[in-house]
Amino acid sequence: MNFWEERWQNGQTGWHNTQVNDNLVNHHKTLFQVKNPTILVPLCGKSLDMAWLSEQGARIIGIDLVQQAIEEYCAEQNLEPEISTTESCVSYAADSQTLIHANVFDVHTKDIGTVDSIFDRAALVALPLEKREAYALHCLSLLKPGGSILLITYDSPVADDQGPPFPVRKGTVEKLYSSATECVQLDEVLMTQENDERLRNRSLEWSRADIWKITK
Repeated sequence: MNFWEERWQNGQTGWHNTQVNDNLVNHHKTLFQVKNPTILVPLCGKSLDMAWLSEQGARIIGIDLVQQAIEEYCAEQNLEPEISTTESCVSYAADSQTLIHANVFDVHTKDIGTVDSIFDRAALVALPLEKREAYALHCLSLLKPGGSILLITYDSPVADDQGPPFPVRKGTVEKLYSSATECVQLDEVLMTQENDERLRNRSLEWSRADIWKITK
């Protein structure tokens, strides 16, 4: 059993939100550069963000290493997926949503084609530093020319190797996506113990979400 499977099995899923992410709602137009885009959600878990994006007219492709997360999402969203298997992944397809049980690095354009946009709220921050560069390049390889990434990163006063989520320091995103045609910070949201119970529980003074638009 891998680390993520164990977390899901034990119910240690503190990253899972029970409501749609506010930063996605505020900046979702970044993902809708074309009508009814195909949006990739890497390390998707059972995020409600996927259902919300689908309601806005998007076709969703979610990828997660944990089968339990995918099955729970389908059950909670009342989806009855058609299941198909290839050499590298298992796909659960229902209506405009396809969830893939696989390591994100094992999913390539031969499996899903190229996508119009990518929504990354919890993927980059879940990866240790040594995997970030390969991950960023992999995301760009799955994106159509001119396609966009809405990326939300996290920073706080913890050590670089303390996570997940792992903090993403200032200047990191620009370096990771230096081969993109555009990398622009759209917003930042600072949280403190006064307005975030999770910070109080972790005895952290602050955390910051940085919201990025990256264009291939």
